[in-house]
Amino acid sequence: MVSFAGILKRNLTSKEVESILDLIPEPAILWDSKQDEFTAFNPPAIELTGYTRKDLNSVTFLEIFPTLKNALPITDTLETNTILMKHNVPQFPVKIKLTVIGSSSQWVLITLKAEKEIYQREAQQSILGQRWEALHVLSLASLQKELDASLEQALRAGQLLTGCSFLSIYLPTKKTDGELRLVKKWGQANFLPEVIKQNEISHLRIPFIWQPGTRTTSIFHQKALAAQLKYLATSPVDQTAPFEGILVIGDQISPPPEELVQMLQVLSGVMVTSIDYHREISQAKNKVSKLSSRLGITQVLKDQIADGLIFTDSHHTIIDVNEPATLSLMYSKEEMISKSIEQIMVCDSDIREILTTISNESAELHEIGEIKIHRRDGQQLLANVRVIPLAPDGSRAANAILLSDLSVREEYRARAKQLESQAIVGELMAIFAHEVRNPINNIRMGLEVLSSNYSKQDPVQDEIERLVTDIDRLEDLMKSILSVSRTREYRMRPVNVLGLIEGLMYRWRPRMTRYNVVPDIKTTNSNLMIKGDKRSLEQVFTNIIQNGINAMKSKGGKLSIRVASQPKARTISVDIADTGPGIPAEIIDHIFEPFFSTNQDGTGLGLAITKQIVNVHNGQITVNSVPGGTVFRVTLPTEENLEINLEN
Repeated sequence: MVSFAGILKRNLTSKEVESILDLIPEPAILWDSKQDEFTAFNPPAIELTGYTRKDLNSVTFLEIFPTLKNALPITDTLETNTILMKHNVPQFPVKIKLTVIGSSSQWVLITLKAEKEIYQREAQQSILGQRWEALHVLSLASLQKELDASLEQALRAGQLLTGCSFLSIYLPTKKTDGELRLVKKWGQANFLPEVIKQNEISHLRIPFIWQPGTRTTSIFHQKALAAQLKYLATSPVDQTAPFEGILVIGDQISPPPEELVQMLQVLSGVMVTSIDYHREISQAKNKVSKLSSRLGITQVLKDQIADGLIFTDSHHTIIDVNEPATLSLMYSKEEMISKSIEQIMVCDSDIREILTTISNESAELHEIGEIKIHRRDGQQLLANVRVIPLAPDGSRAANAILLSDLSVREEYRARAKQLESQAIVGELMAIFAHEVRNPINNIRMGLEVLSSNYSKQDPVQDEIERLVTDIDRLEDLMKSILSVSRTREYRMRPVNVLGLIEGLMYRWRPRMTRYNVVPDIKTTNSNLMIKGDKRSLEQVFTNIIQNGINAMKSKGGKLSIRVASQPKARTISVDIADTGPGIPAEIIDHIFEPFFSTNQDGTGLGLAITKQIVNVHNGQITVNSVPGGTVFRVTLPTEENLEINLEN
């Protein structure tokens, strides 16, 4: 460690002191505790803190390290953990060491060590949790009774999803002719215009992200430039009808997230669904009000509404239904008429009690919520149930029950969760590969230079060769990561699965002999053709075979492969079984997750890549394991049954 006690007695300039700090490898700052000024700092400190030299000269100690307030004044050496702040925003945890220089406590040397892994993990968990919450809030937005509340909830979810400072939505109103008016906003967006003229809307027909330095093509971009925003994004609420609404979001501090366009599409989709849903409800109410006295309310609703519709009398007996209701519940109209409502709508809730409660209330829409109804085939139907009390001719109230099938929405929600998880994993993989590959190349170049300085007979060459071998392992790991995070081109050709398996087993035979593993291949047919990418499929079966051999290499065993055709399902199944110790029950659900491995030398990517390739081929991979054996089953569609799934 450089001694500053004598140095600071001299009248050195800050540049001279900084040149001395440069001798310290870790981030280092010299602090004048009496003046509360940072007087000198080395380049690692600038890089770690994220402050410019000018910023560090103008901030105080507690502005950067507020949690150390109780530790002041510093009279001796202090080592502790704290949080590094920047512009009053927590950055990441650091280990800090403060050393008083000399006999006086004026000068303090501060050295820092960032716990970046903790920061990155906590930041990623925070973003992931925030996005899950946003998706949950979004899924419920369209079910709000009023459009105003639905849009407000969607904007609030949009802020959680994107992390932006503000969101606004412009919609046409009765008071505007061909213009869009600001109807709802979230956050500080007072600088935005209240009205968008018709000629401005033509510039906003597609999603667009404006950032400083980008050309300003609309009034929004001019406002964003004046407000010094980091970005401003616009998107039509309905991609096919830009004059029906515009979504605007932006931020004053952070740049746009990489997935912002996809996030805008999700937000816009929810908003257009909410708008259409409430528009249909409003139209339905208006039609009921206008036509009930002249045409009969039952016939009007049956002809106009696409949801399932069931009419009951005052005794809750079904008197009429429309076709969507019969299709949803899988009864014919004749089977439903004259039945009590609880005989047809079999569910956990007491539907008769619900109808009795609201029958004598005002003739307005009552949201019952999501209910699982047992259909005639025994399967459950998730439906959003709404009830409108009816009182024709002043008689006792009857009811119109509306059933909205939510199965499509549930599939969309599940798919959204899957895509979110895949996006997060892909982002992590890309960051990891980007950060690690350059240092790997630098190390390899350094080893090559070092090797050239020694003769080929020098014992040091053996050590260099071992290091190069480790570098090769790291490069293989990077290739595996990139194969997971990047979409590759698959060349689909006819492939004989049996021939592919036999070729792989021939290659692995020497290793199986060395480990006393006995191979056994059985098949029901020699012509087992699929259409697939041969190299990728070789990787699938190589990963599984290698895992099986590794599981048995200590005691030997039997590796059995059975290739069979499933004509009815138009698939080919490949079962690969080993007689190893088996996979523990507590980890079997995680073996296809990226970076999960029980082998200290493994990357944890083999089975993740395997599953990805099988998914691309529209196949399935499953695993069953007990103490004493494990069976992997890969099911692939036959050549005529294949539709390539490049989204997985």
